[in-house]
Amino acid sequence: MTFETFEKIASIHRPDIIVSKHGDYCNNRSKNTLGIIFIKPDGKQSRVYNYHGTYTEILNKLNIQVITKSDVASLEAELKTYEYINGQESIFDDGMVFDYTKEIADTKDRLNYFLTSDDIVREWEY
Repeated sequence: MTFETFEKIASIHRPDIIVSKHGDYCNNRSKNTLGIIFIKPDGKQSRVYNYHGTYTEILNKLNIQVITKSDVASLEAELKTYEYINGQESIFDDGMVFDYTKEIADTKDRLNYFLTSDDIVREWEY
């Protein structure tokens, strides 16, 4: 995710904050953190708060639930693994057959939720 995408998502879903790029505050001393200013109900700005992490992690800390294309790809890969292993016989335990039916259903439900829910921000749509 680029800073521009991060900034756009933050401004739409949290109009009560102002975000700054890494190093654009504190006299350019903060290369590893973002600065976030909260706008109080009276319109006054708070002090600058430092946030560490990826853009997605920071948005989640700001109560904006975000999913990225790589998150979706990971879930799809996990689902393929479950589907591949499901029903196969264990090489370590004679007669044991792997049953990943519940995991397959749960992963499909999560994917569907992430791709269709209005509660989730899909990063690639911005």
